[in-house]
Amino acid sequence: MASMSGRRPKRRILLNAPVAWDRMDPRNLSQNQLADLLGCSSSHLSRVFNGTRCPSPALRQRMQEELGAGFEELFIVEEFND
Repeated sequence: MASMSGRRPKRRILLNAPVAWDRMDPRNLSQNQLADLLGCSSSHLSRVFNGTRCPSPALRQRMQEELGAGFEELFIVEEFND
């Protein structure tokens, strides 16, 4: 939705980490193992889990596929005005 100035609010997409952990636990999958499966570094994935980095569209897609969860379940969309 457009703001009063006519500009769209900015969005950032964050991982819903508790949901990711819930999907990883039954598989006994560690964060490092998930990083290997996703083809990213464990340090980058750690920052995604901590909310200091937003996952790229490609990483989001790979996470959805690997964890068997939909976008709405696995990610949180935050809108804000700058």
